[in-house]
Amino acid sequence: MRTNVLSILQGNIHQFELSDDFTGGLVSTRWTAAGDLTAAANVLDPGACLKVTHSTTNNADGLVGSALAPFSLMPNCPIDLVGRLSVGVDAATANEANFFFGLVDSATTLTDFITDNGAALNSDFEGAGIYKLDTGAAGTAGPLRCASSIGTTQTLTQTNENLAAGTAAGNFITLGVSLNAETPSLLNATFFYDPAGGANLKQLLDVYGRPIKHRFDFSGVAGTNLKVVWYNKQGSTTASAAQLSFVSCVQRRF
Repeated sequence: MRTNVLSILQGNIHQFELSDDFTGGLVSTRWTAAGDLTAAANVLDPGACLKVTHSTTNNADGLVGSALAPFSLMPNCPIDLVGRLSVGVDAATANEANFFFGLVDSATTLTDFITDNGAALNSDFEGAGIYKLDTGAAGTAGPLRCASSIGTTQTLTQTNENLAAGTAAGNFITLGVSLNAETPSLLNATFFYDPAGGANLKQLLDVYGRPIKHRFDFSGVAGTNLKVVWYNKQGSTTASAAQLSFVSCVQRRF
């Protein structure tokens, strides 16, 4: 079980880390589960995963988030987040795959973080992540999207990667988000994806095949604390299940 929030010294690099493979289930001192879901350990490939199950209430939402918000927007202190997850889409009700995986400031209320019927992402938060909205028709594929946000100043980019309908619970993808300050006031956000759920992460591209990189001024929110968030929004009246196999977030502090 890797459920460590720790500070470690590697040479002259001081870093802060949160990582978990959920072999011991949901550890309450590390993670919180909220909203319309039940969370429990579930034996899947490989080994145990965290399984979340939604009810049959359309537009209900739920999330698993880090209990602490130890990651901070700071110059020269990059943050790298990776997660291996299954969003639990099925061919009959593809709209169930409304989710967000990323980093969000601790002050943001996560209720309706994705608006009802998967219409849009929350329009006011600090952080960045990868998300998917309702596709509009059951059984159709839907694109992954990337978001970075400083308050209401947002960059939202549709990728050229579709999360195909028929992706059953237990079929994993791997997502990555990297935040790195280019200057004391300018932050870069880049986004990564492995559709096979492995470690072969490649930078996500937009619909024109260009690498996605968001650049934004964070000088007004420097020092804002961020937490890891895996948010799910029910998109139909069919119960859905999803799994989180592994998550790791590391920030260099100096």
